[in-house]
Amino acid sequence: MRILPLLLTLVAAAAVLGVLLLRSPTPGAPDLDEPVIEDAPAGEGGRLVGRAPVDGGPDGPAAAPGARGPVGIDLRTVKRGDLDVVLVDAKGERVPTDGVQLMIERIGLPLPGRRLPYRDVEARTWTFRDEPVGRVRVKATGWHFFDAHGDAEVLAENTPPLTITVQPAGAIQVRVTRSDGTAPTRTHCTLVDEADKPVEAWWQQRGAYRVTPRVRGTEADVGPEGWITALPAGRYRLDIETEAGFRDKAWVDVTLGETATVAFTVTQ
Repeated sequence: MRILPLLLTLVAAAAVLGVLLLRSPTPGAPDLDEPVIEDAPAGEGGRLVGRAPVDGGPDGPAAAPGARGPVGIDLRTVKRGDLDVVLVDAKGERVPTDGVQLMIERIGLPLPGRRLPYRDVEARTWTFRDEPVGRVRVKATGWHFFDAHGDAEVLAENTPPLTITVQPAGAIQVRVTRSDGTAPTRTHCTLVDEADKPVEAWWQQRGAYRVTPRVRGTEADVGPEGWITALPAGRYRLDIETEAGFRDKAWVDVTLGETATVAFTVTQ
């Protein structure tokens, strides 16, 4: 009778071992939990996502994770170079670097890039370093000029500087505070010209930790501080309304190359 419990124990152990063998991964099969690699942007707002190569080929072992580009290019073999960028006005004078943002985009081949340039405040230049060679487009935005761009060919050595000519513009800084020094969380603003026609412009506001990305429109919500940028010279009216229903308006003269400040005090 003692043999029966022993046999039952052996049968149970064999069943458990069989289940474990069935659940073990097949040799050489990819692990479904392995991390994915995000190599590069796939156009505006998108990213190409794929698994790291796990198998070798006739030319040798597979590349390391992240070494391949979005079109199967081994990024370790891509030649790179530097690109200097200069912004000039209609007179050929260099534009100050304050309030200027540059973005580089690949033309034809979405290789990794779009990194921020190094800025030289004194020389008034920007440098994109270690960029893959090939055609690129540099877009420039700023408070005191209209959006502009320029195309260039990045070379492995001695890439000619890219000069982009910009058209001057003006800007408005908006501040909204209460009489006790506090500020409304959100204020709705509308910009019109002297003919009472809505004016389309770029809007930005200061968030809790940083300046938010700009938005395009004739009106926008701003926090305690906001900016309206890339405006033609002229006279404008700014209408505001707080969440509590307080309304006010003010006229402001915009001059090219300068920022006019409009301050509102909420009295209710």
